[in-house]
Amino acid sequence: MKRLSKIVALVMCLIMIMSTASVLFISAQAATAAPKFAFEETSKSGDTVTYELKLKSGGFNSLDCKFVVSSGVSCTSIKFANGVTGGVSNPKTGKISYANTETYSTAGTVATATFKVPSGSYSINLDVENCAISNGSGLTDVTNSVTVEGASMSWFARIIAAIVSFFRAIGNFFKSLVG
Repeated sequence: MKRLSKIVALVMCLIMIMSTASVLFISAQAATAAPKFAFEETSKSGDTVTYELKLKSGGFNSLDCKFVVSSGVSCTSIKFANGVTGGVSNPKTGKISYANTETYSTAGTVATATFKVPSGSYSINLDVENCAISNGSGLTDVTNSVTVEGASMSWFARIIAAIVSFFRAIGNFFKSLVG
């Protein structure tokens, strides 16, 4: 009986090590393919400011992001740049969604957003909720590897995103074992 429990313990340790190694491998692959964005204010006139989301490098097949704004700030319009097909936006919710079978990798402006801001201080940030890139046989989630210059993400949001990504990777690992 002791021998059987040692064998079971050894098998469980091997499974744990293999799943951790696969998560690290997937994360390392995704980090090299993740796009880099810039989110910056491009103009200000009275109570209106304009921000641009620019792709600096890399590419993506799907992208979901949301503007995170302080009290008193409202998004009035979101426009995709010429050549960006497959994108939808909702200024009321401040969300942008893009999905296409072709990888978008043209460096430059992806979308422009206009905001009405109060007098005094305000903040406008961008939160990338989902980003994936084609890997040839499907999509690889690169959300946690995306960098956005000019936008900040709270430490709590980064921890939650890392935990979600970890469990997603474990689920994908077991899906690949099964079928």
